[in-house]
Amino acid sequence: MSALSPVSTFVSILFLPWCYPDGPIGILSIWHSLFIVNNLLHTGLGTRYHLKEVQHVDGGTMDTTLDPGLGLRIRRTESLTSLIRRELERMIEVGELKAGDRLNENALAAKLGVSRGPVREACRGLEQSGLVHVIVNRGVFVREISNREAAELYDIRASLYALAGRLLAPKITKKQVTELRRMIKQMDDAADKGELNVFYPLNVRFHEAIVEFSGNGRLLSLCASVHREMHLFRRRTLDMPGRMKISNAEHTAIVDALETKDSEKAAQVMAEHVLTSRTLLFGPIGTPAG
Repeated sequence: MSALSPVSTFVSILFLPWCYPDGPIGILSIWHSLFIVNNLLHTGLGTRYHLKEVQHVDGGTMDTTLDPGLGLRIRRTESLTSLIRRELERMIEVGELKAGDRLNENALAAKLGVSRGPVREACRGLEQSGLVHVIVNRGVFVREISNREAAELYDIRASLYALAGRLLAPKITKKQVTELRRMIKQMDDAADKGELNVFYPLNVRFHEAIVEFSGNGRLLSLCASVHREMHLFRRRTLDMPGRMKISNAEHTAIVDALETKDSEKAAQVMAEHVLTSRTLLFGPIGTPAG
């Protein structure tokens, strides 16, 4: 059987067993769902919804399990359009869709196994968040931001992250420190292998976690808005030779400062981490970005 698309796979998991709980079709849907869960583990949506892989003790084949109740919770809270939008965001995040690329509704609908309608609605949502723009009579394109716009976003991001570090340092828990260091270890492994497509999502999650741990909901919302636009640009610095290792050393310095509960030091290293990337791309603050 050929691999199913992430969205059609996910929708099948949520709805097939509910529609036909009994009889031959119900039995088939159970088998179908088991196949789909295995397929989901190798898609962006599977990762996003934390499907689990369990290695057999004998080193044999993988079992795959869903967190109990997860499917129902997502079914109640996620529309098909929002799932497609998340998948398109992921494709932009990892570079599958690059700045300037045209989003072909027909091709995306076929790839995701859905009709064009939800894809069109998802694209409208991406336009509102600044990730794509519409050119009349030509279509929808992944937004290309100018150097000046990118430099401005770096300046804003540096200030937001400094605030996150200042807020988090006094109250960070041992569990949170452990979680951040676990992500650093994973990024180290990815950097050693030169795997940017593994490193980058972990890098994004590391920064998101710090803002989440700060406990400031408005700050989280502001950072998320800036992050969405910066996906169009941030990979460029990490793709520089040796930059992944250097960036992760800076991550270690951030966690060290947070662990000592030094608010001002944490704010300083957080801001410097962001501004280092800005300097690599455009020069220090005050330098015209073009």
